[in-house]
This record gives sequence, C-alpha cells and structure tokens, in this order.
Amino acid sequence: METFRFAKNAYIAGDCGSIEEATTAMLEGGLAGLYVAEALGLGDEGVTEKLEEYTHALEDDRGSPFSARLKAAIEEITVENIEEVLQ
Repeated sequence: METFRFAKNAYIAGDCGSIEEATTAMLEGGLAGLYVAEALGLGDEGVTEKLEEYTHALEDDRGSPFSARLKAAIEEITVENIEEVLQ
C-alpha cells in the first residue's frame, strides 16, 4: 500500500510528492488526509472504503493516456541528484 508519510508525523501530497496534474493532486490530498485520520485512530469502515475508492481512482487517473505522456515527460527532466545540478 502506498502511503504519503515521509517522516513519523509528516505526510505529503500533490506536487510535493510528484508533479502530475490537478486530479492526481486532489486524490493524493484526499488519501493523505485519510491516512492521517487512520494514524490518529479516527479510522473506521468509512475511512477504509474511501481509501480503496481514492486508491482505485488514482490508479485509473495515472493509467490515462494523458497521464502516461506527462509521466514520460517528467522522467526526461527529473534530476536524480540535486547536488549534480548545483555544482
């Protein structure tokens, strides 16, 4: 399961996690919020259902032709090591 936690009490979503498009950012924000609710012990069956719903929607969105072209373009410009750019 993909989570949006990068430190004990820190979650990321949207362009902080990866630059994609607006729908992806909104779905990631929803997922991050739901994961926070779970971490705080506020999860219930409704949260679990929403996690599944948003996860499937995010997978569908990322599988679209537009998203595939965007992902390919981002891979071309992604910097693996920021130190290389700063020298």
